[in-house]
Amino acid sequence: MDDNFPDRIFDQARATAQRKRNGQRAHEAPKASPRQPKRQKEIFTALVLEDKLYYYFATPSNEYRPSRPIASPSSEAKDAEKVFVSAFIDAWHHVPQPDRQKLKDYWQRPHWQRLNGERFPCEIVPSHHPRPLIQILDDWWDGRMDPDYNDFGDVMKFSVSAILQNESGLCSEIIKTLANVYWGSTIASAELLTKTIFDPMDAWRKTHRDCSDAAFRKKDAALCKKYEKAYFAEIAKILHRWEVGAASKN
Repeated sequence: MDDNFPDRIFDQARATAQRKRNGQRAHEAPKASPRQPKRQKEIFTALVLEDKLYYYFATPSNEYRPSRPIASPSSEAKDAEKVFVSAFIDAWHHVPQPDRQKLKDYWQRPHWQRLNGERFPCEIVPSHHPRPLIQILDDWWDGRMDPDYNDFGDVMKFSVSAILQNESGLCSEIIKTLANVYWGSTIASAELLTKTIFDPMDAWRKTHRDCSDAAFRKKDAALCKKYEKAYFAEIAKILHRWEVGAASKN
């Protein structure tokens, strides 16, 4: 994972916190279609069976919805699979057991359920899919795709190109991904947004009612930068705690 701030995670978090502050009515989950296909167990492969973690091969996608499964992954994808499975299992066991349980509890919440009852319609995992939805994106053939990792809580995507180009650092990247998911599952993550962005912006707008769009964007960018710094500080705390925990076992 590069050092750029995960914009889409940030946008999702902002949207969730803003709806909560505005007191907007929670979105209701759509009724399941009677034609919804049954869960295709054969496309999912056990990753950590005792913790009900599975993965499958999928096409690259820039959408929040799950990518289309691939029946016949490329040879590069099969090579990446071996590397990924080993690295993920190693990364997963670097997470202290109490935090692994918290992650599992988060993933097993009722569909659409979010912090404090918030229902967030962007991250959707069909009922016939396991949660979290872990995808190996077979992007080797697509030169337009930059190697990256995407972490969106219920959906975690790992590209074949990123896996094969960073085998030695893959475990660390997966640990970072899990740390981001862990932080996003906490109420503290929403509280940080309120403290660093929404409350200061509300106060600023009360004294700048006639501000220009440029002034608003400048203020918003400054607050986002402050939030970003605090966000990474929280992720660093989680990673440090996990590293200490892993070291104590050795």
